[in-house]
Amino acid sequence: MLARMLPRIVCILLLCSALGYCKDAATAVSSPTPVPATVAEAVLPMPAAPALSAPAPAISYVSTAHKLPEAPTSHKFFDHTNIALHLTNFLLQTGDLATTRAIIDRGGVETNPLARPFVQRGIGGQVVASYAIGTGGTLLASYWMHRTGHHRIERFLPIAVSAVEGLALASNARLLAGRSF
Repeated sequence: MLARMLPRIVCILLLCSALGYCKDAATAVSSPTPVPATVAEAVLPMPAAPALSAPAPAISYVSTAHKLPEAPTSHKFFDHTNIALHLTNFLLQTGDLATTRAIIDRGGVETNPLARPFVQRGIGGQVVASYAIGTGGTLLASYWMHRTGHHRIERFLPIAVSAVEGLALASNARLLAGRSF
């Protein structure tokens, strides 16, 4: 059972690390560093510190770090890329649903502890788990990322869920081909 769950656990860990990386990268770029305002300030040595009554010299802050290209903000949520990603997710969810139902009808059991209570309720419960929670949840989370300006994560979510569903579908197909439940 652990061998079947291992690919899903790895995908979840990759998703969590990618989300943490995106947050760290955004904060690293925005910190400005002080640079001299003119060439003369950069070449000539600074004079001795003036008395406390004199004002401090002005330093301009210019960011010297290379900025990452901005994520596209002008795209609509249902553009060609998002439609293709979410359609792929939907199709893989459907394949997983059909193959899981075939395995259960032949005497097999659901090994995913999160989906097991839904699958035990019959095809209706399995449809709720697959489409309402799986596909709908991914679509909702992706839309939320789009609205908050996290466009890379918006695209990454359906890719990650599709990868997990693809692994589940391949595992189910292997079980059905070998008839070993």
